[in-house]
Amino acid sequence: MQIIYDKLSCSFTRLPDTHFLLDIETTGLLKTRDCIICIGVIYKKSQSIVSSIQWFAEDKQDEVAILKCFLEFCSAYQKVYTYNGQGFDIPFILSRLDYHALSTASFKALLFVDMRKTLSKLGSKRLSLEKLLGYERETSITGKEFVALYKLFEKTKLITYHTLLLNHHLEELGSLLALYEYYYTIHQIVSYKSIEVIKNTAALQITLQAPFSFHTTCSMQFEDVNLHWHANTDLIGLSIRLYDGIFKKYLVPAKDYYLIKEQNQLVHKSVAQFIAKDLKQKVSQKECFVSKVGTFIRLYQPIKAHPDKWTNDTESLFIEYQDDPSFATLILKQVMYLLTSKQK
Repeated sequence: MQIIYDKLSCSFTRLPDTHFLLDIETTGLLKTRDCIICIGVIYKKSQSIVSSIQWFAEDKQDEVAILKCFLEFCSAYQKVYTYNGQGFDIPFILSRLDYHALSTASFKALLFVDMRKTLSKLGSKRLSLEKLLGYERETSITGKEFVALYKLFEKTKLITYHTLLLNHHLEELGSLLALYEYYYTIHQIVSYKSIEVIKNTAALQITLQAPFSFHTTCSMQFEDVNLHWHANTDLIGLSIRLYDGIFKKYLVPAKDYYLIKEQNQLVHKSVAQFIAKDLKQKVSQKECFVSKVGTFIRLYQPIKAHPDKWTNDTESLFIEYQDDPSFATLILKQVMYLLTSKQK
């Protein structure tokens, strides 16, 4: 077994002391038959740097040794982040621990977070996500090629194969850190300092300042939101589409409203009771609305406490644009919900 320390160094240090990132390499996809040949973690080494550890099996018999080292590492942590960990890494590790009759307690005690559930909103392929985040790999080894290289390494012990294997896995860890930076940023976006809010004819432009510098460059468009930041800066740019036109607000319940025919106006029953029957008529729910011309922003998460929710012809929810700081905060909450909620 080999242990490779500190091969990945990065200035992005928002990873809490009790959290780490996890990625494994295996000889195949069958957890009851195949083996784990490399376990890699990213952790906070100090206040100023995050780094990596790789436990590498020089042959399949080293699987027990790397699992034991990994379990010892886990005992000092509370939460682990993965990409597709719930579908692969976590059940694979648990299966191999059971196979070798090793205790699963310290591993099961962790809170598992699979970032794929959030990141799948941007794309189902990891390589496409890396492109959005400006992460570039120097090697391009597939899973099958990795397994083939490992078999060659077992037979020959050539340093060339060893280097290729470890470098590929190190790039997987680098990718994982880039994905975590995006995941962390969008979950914290409401707390960042607002530097500038500009409204133009097409969009609301918000510039935020994060309490750290990015190590990736992000550029993505999802529904009505454009999000970007650049490596070695602490500024986040958001552009949220504005809608101009006629919007409806439905009055509920419809049975409490009447249409005054001559004025073509809806009134509540508390007022309608004083109006003659032949001058008023009941309305259906589809007819029970008021209209307004203005500038609106789409709602992605219904706000129960907000009384003025409007709709367009597609029945999507909107709120009217307001020029005040509290409105910008509300919109940031909507952006966070849009980018972090599970894909339907």
